[in-house]
Amino acid sequence: VALQFKADIWKPIEVSPAFAVMNVPADAEAGASVTVRIASNLPEPFHIFAPESNQKIFAAQIVTNTPGKEYNLIIRAQPPLTPGNTQGQIAVKTSATNTPVLNIPILAVVQPSLIVSPGSITLPAPPLTQPQTFNVSLRNQGARPITVSDPASSNPLVMVALKETEPGKQYTLEATFPPGLELPPGQSMELTARTSHPAYPAVRVQ
Repeated sequence: VALQFKADIWKPIEVSPAFAVMNVPADAEAGASVTVRIASNLPEPFHIFAPESNQKIFAAQIVTNTPGKEYNLIIRAQPPLTPGNTQGQIAVKTSATNTPVLNIPILAVVQPSLIVSPGSITLPAPPLTQPQTFNVSLRNQGARPITVSDPASSNPLVMVALKETEPGKQYTLEATFPPGLELPPGQSMELTARTSHPAYPAVRVQ
C-alpha cells in the first residue's frame, strides 16, 4: 500500500522571489530593476515601511497592491555600474510581531560591454611542427556599434588577420603561428587590437 501526503506550508508572510536577481545589460544608461512581491496571510492588517539598502547602487521603493495585504518592492540598480556581480540586501520593516524585519538579498549581474574569448592562447609544446591557427572572438554587447582595427602581434613571425563577422558587433582575430616557432622559457607573446569603445581602447591576448 502506497500512501501519498500533500500539504501547503502556511507562511505568515510570503516573499517572492526570496532572492532577487537582476541581469543588467551592458551600457545600460537607465540601470535595471526587479520586482519582489510581499504578501500577508495574517488575519490582521499588515503594513511595511520604507526599505533600506546596504549598497549605494541599489534603491528600493514600495508600491501598494492591496492595502494591509499585498505590496510590491521595486529594487533598482542605479548607474554607473561596474561589470561583474554586486550583491546587497534590502531590509524592510513590517508591522508583524513575528516578522518585524524582512531581509531580501539582491544580486545584480552586470554584463561587460566587450567580451574577448578566449582571454589567452595555449600553444602546443615547442617547437611547432606545422602552422597553428587560433581565433579570438570580440563580441560587442553594448547598444552602440564599435570598430576594431590595427591587429598586431608582439612577435613579427606571427600573422594576425582581422575579420568583421557582424558589423559593429562581432569581430575575429585570426592568429597564425608558423612552424618552428619557439619561445624562451618563461616568455610570452601578445596579440593586440584597437577598438573605438571608450572603456576598451585596446584589447590584449597573451
